[in-house]
Amino acid sequence: MKVYMNNTFSGHYPVGSAAVVVAENKQSAAAMLSEILTRNGLSQEVTPSSMMEVDLNKPNAYLLADGEY
Repeated sequence: MKVYMNNTFSGHYPVGSAAVVVAENKQSAAAMLSEILTRNGLSQEVTPSSMMEVDLNKPNAYLLADGEY
């Protein structure tokens, strides 16, 4: 399994949105994110190219959303 992040989808205005998804590949991650967004009233298509894989082999920190809008 791989870890992906995405902060390019539209969430509840005006606060920025971000998500983390664990999936086999970018296509599955995008489909899973699209599905959960639809279940939460935010229906939209998330593209696989918008999913950013997290490199688990090196230390890093990612600020997904800080509430700034």
